[in-house]
Amino acid sequence: MSKMNREQRRTKIGARVAAARKVAGLTQHQLARAVGIPQRTLSFYERGEGDLPSSLLVALAEILDIDVRELLGIDMAAPTRRGPRSVVEQRAEAVRMLPPRDQKFVLKFLDQVLEDHSRKS
Repeated sequence: MSKMNREQRRTKIGARVAAARKVAGLTQHQLARAVGIPQRTLSFYERGEGDLPSSLLVALAEILDIDVRELLGIDMAAPTRRGPRSVVEQRAEAVRMLPPRDQKFVLKFLDQVLEDHSRKS
């Protein structure tokens, strides 16, 4: 794996950890304390500056009450297939990475567009 891909993967995993932590209503300090690491270490991982050890990834998933595969960005609902993701899948992943407030805004807008489209049909 190239250095760029590794950095991108770490950044995405860190962002998913941060998003899940926020959805769970926890501060960095609270989550770090729960898994037994310093807050600055959790911040380091959330910024994608280091590879999360698998044991810590499992502990984070348990505390955040989500599947490890979700933290790793493995879409459990999607059928396994090879090849590039569709534009819709790429956009959905981008929305998943947004803060919860921004996700709500995007979803509200999307709901309106879909509702307008169904009325025209």
